Amino acid sequence: MAARPPTLIDMSHARSPTITAGLVFVMLVAVAAPSRAQLTGTTTQLTTNPATQLDPAISGDLVVFTDLRNSNEDVYYVDVTTLAEVRVTTSTTNQRLNDVNGTTIVYTDLTPPAAHIAAFDVTSGTTTALTPAAADQNPRIDGATVVFEHGTAANLDVYAVDTATLAITALAATAAQELAPVVSGTRVAFERRATSTAPGEIVVLDLTTMTETVLGDATLDDKRPDIDGDLVVWDQRTPAGDLDVMIYDLSTGLGKALALAGNQRAAHVSGRVVAFDDDSSGTSDVLVHHVDWLVTSPIAAGPATEFLNDIDGGRVVYTGNAAGNFDIWMFEFALEPPSCAVSDDLCVDTTGYTSAHASSYQRSEDGGKPTTDVTSFAAAPGPAVLAIHNHGCSSAVGTLNGEDVIFPSDFNQQVTCFTRDVTLAADNTLEVQVRSVPGCSIDVAILTEDECVGDAAAAAESCEASAFGGTPAALCGLVLLALARVRRRR
Repeated sequence: MAARPPTLIDMSHARSPTITAGLVFVMLVAVAAPSRAQLTGTTTQLTTNPATQLDPAISGDLVVFTDLRNSNEDVYYVDVTTLAEVRVTTSTTNQRLNDVNGTTIVYTDLTPPAAHIAAFDVTSGTTTALTPAAADQNPRIDGATVVFEHGTAANLDVYAVDTATLAITALAATAAQELAPVVSGTRVAFERRATSTAPGEIVVLDLTTMTETVLGDATLDDKRPDIDGDLVVWDQRTPAGDLDVMIYDLSTGLGKALALAGNQRAAHVSGRVVAFDDDSSGTSDVLVHHVDWLVTSPIAAGPATEFLNDIDGGRVVYTGNAAGNFDIWMFEFALEPPSCAVSDDLCVDTTGYTSAHASSYQRSEDGGKPTTDVTSFAAAPGPAVLAIHNHGCSSAVGTLNGEDVIFPSDFNQQVTCFTRDVTLAADNTLEVQVRSVPGCSIDVAILTEDECVGDAAAAAESCEASAFGGTPAALCGLVLLALARVRRRR
């Protein structure tokens, strides 16, 4: 991944002074973790009508979707506790591009003269036009804030409307194209392109301070963001031409690329779990990824196609054709933290540890003066454990990097094993001299404790390189975003 150089901003279209700094990416290679989280769950078919149902969104028990059973596009919802399908729109024109928060459904109404945003209250059964017929589409809602695209395809801007007051505010209305907005609390994320063919960048706008933070890589195409709390996810077109999912934590300034085989797209985030579409198997599947535990898993097995996902808490909804046509499905899941068990007796069990070095030393059967054997090895610097297995020796001495680590008093012929804490350097020298009866021997093992990916602190520094159940997956890179471009509008 290329470093993001300092960028010059064309001030002719800016509404206020803009300060831009470079965005630096550092890719760290993944290492395998000692244990993996376990995914369990159940799948439920939410719709059964033989017509096509698409594009689900979920909030709590409500799932809203676009339905084609009435010879046009209508908005429906289903309560997952009752599986009752309810029609929201009845017009002969199309209504689609829907979202839901709590009991409020928002959607695009394409009734002439122009598209507009409408809201449906599930509790009261009432519909409210949130915007005039002024080319508005693609709404997303959180609380009382609805963000949407305003304008024609040649000049899209991002606006917001308050469902309580119906006050409309322009959030991003520059000469560039601003589209695909999403909202979480007081943050709005959207896609910005200088022109319709230019690479996209992801912008996060703080509604309290009106500060923009620009994410992504200026040389690559970033698109389709989603946001929940501090986490922002989006699709990125790589130099190789495939799509990867990017994950960025606004609270830490750390992010990572899920650099898997094939294409990953349409990422959605809830809490610390990301759902996305993946075509690496040859057909489209929906996968989930836990940001802290660094594990990735498909939610369904088999040849069916699954795509157009959304996630809320422990529920993922998606469009799938497992029943023969495109229906809405739900996967309710639980993720158990990875087990990080560590052995308390390294003479018997080395669970939770990795060998940094192993060697054996034997007293010559011919007797004579004991000799000193010298072994050199490289290792990751830091704490380690020296484990000695004794095979009939009554004395030996040894040093590690000049420090005494094996003493004659450690031994008698009844001692079969002992351990000692040591410290490794990048380059190490181990010297051992066996002093005992001819033919006796000792085995030396130097062990380092594995990093547990269940630890959030460790998760910020490493990246799991395999999927649930041991299924190989491509390396997942940890991207350190050291600097972000910050723009303040006054």
